[in-house]
Amino acid sequence: KLPKLQHYIKKGDRLDIKNYRPISILPIFSKCLEKVILNQISSFCAKYQLITKAQYGFQKNKSVELALLEQKEYILQNFEQKLLTLGIFVDFTQAFDHIDHNILVKKLERYGIRGLPLEFIKSYLGRRRQFVFLNGLTSKSKEIISGVPQGSILGPLLFNLYVNDIIHMCQQARFIIYADDTSIFLSSSSYAEITNMANDVLRKLSSWSKQNRLKVNSNKTKAVFFYTRGTPIPLHHNIAFNHTNIEVLDTIKMLGTYFSSNMQWDEHVNFVLLKLSQIAGILNRNRYILPESVKLLIYNTLFVSHINYCHLVWGTTTESNLHKLHLMQKRMIRVIANVSYTEHTDYLFKKYNIPKVHDIYRRRLMRDFYYSIRKNTSTLLEIGNLEKRQPSHKTRTPEPWIVPRSRTNYGDQMLKNTLPRLLNSFEEAGTDISSITPSELRYILCSFSDTGALRTT
Repeated sequence: KLPKLQHYIKKGDRLDIKNYRPISILPIFSKCLEKVILNQISSFCAKYQLITKAQYGFQKNKSVELALLEQKEYILQNFEQKLLTLGIFVDFTQAFDHIDHNILVKKLERYGIRGLPLEFIKSYLGRRRQFVFLNGLTSKSKEIISGVPQGSILGPLLFNLYVNDIIHMCQQARFIIYADDTSIFLSSSSYAEITNMANDVLRKLSSWSKQNRLKVNSNKTKAVFFYTRGTPIPLHHNIAFNHTNIEVLDTIKMLGTYFSSNMQWDEHVNFVLLKLSQIAGILNRNRYILPESVKLLIYNTLFVSHINYCHLVWGTTTESNLHKLHLMQKRMIRVIANVSYTEHTDYLFKKYNIPKVHDIYRRRLMRDFYYSIRKNTSTLLEIGNLEKRQPSHKTRTPEPWIVPRSRTNYGDQMLKNTLPRLLNSFEEAGTDISSITPSELRYILCSFSDTGALRTT
């Protein structure tokens, strides 16, 4: 109950104390005890499905990528239906530190956590003290009257349960939450209507945050209109939270991925290219010093990680964007092999077993779907809203998975279109993805090429 606080820079000016995140350094025995309680409460929450499906943070078999994938699917589905989408990206000020202990206990009791588990949590939260350790100096300890410790085992679950009821404040809105990053989405065919809906949601958010003693930073809360070409959108908007206008952007960085109003991914690809260019420059300057094995290791650890991050979200970008990334790949692979800048690279991709960027989306999608089957999770199926065709004698060789018709190119990028197409290609090749081994899957995925060819097991 006496954690040591160490502060780590989040972003921005290092001289501004507001840009630091306090992390609690707890004793190992405390963490072991918290882990036992966490497992019990998590099992209870999973059994009775207490935590909303909109919450992706600190949840088993959920991730940042799946949260953003649901966000993408929602926006593109609205594009297909000729609807305007508004995303409101809420910034809570120090959300973990402002949790009211009394409100939290009441919520836990309402969720059915009573008796000894509840008494343990009361004891866990009550009469806590903390001190700050900075540059070898230690402050006096001070009592904590609110919040859950950041860096603790139990804290994230308690936070999820605390904000769990936020989705009930407005039935018209779609919530996608990752820990304290809350995104609220609205859709309508009318700009005037969606603006009125937004102001209504923000009024309800103000009421909810006051009831739960949380603070919304209206200056950091942003909004983005997502729309297709030709949709009339005014230059000035009247969207406000507590009489403070919310800034409306064309592009927003959400959980490390840039979402733009036209959903073209140009901004994010340029961001990735900048990161890759920096790595390529460092590697190029040391190309004759480092052995090939080290350069390949750097490529797989630094270069690939930037391309793979949330690739299922932005990997359906335009051919021109993929071509830019492919040129960067070719530049890197020539540096690894110490060959000239005009050398053909097809044989080098095969030599180093490096997939081209055009093939990564299909490989990642099938790999993630395969492991979701093995783990018996249905998040990908639910996000994509996939349907299996009912057996029928009317068609000789019906595709087992229904591929919906798309009205626009945006529809072709949706998970409900790309995933069933890949699954049907497996079926056509005579492969039952649910019955193959991981090594067989790797063998099959290595056969993916620009033509979408598929090798059977």
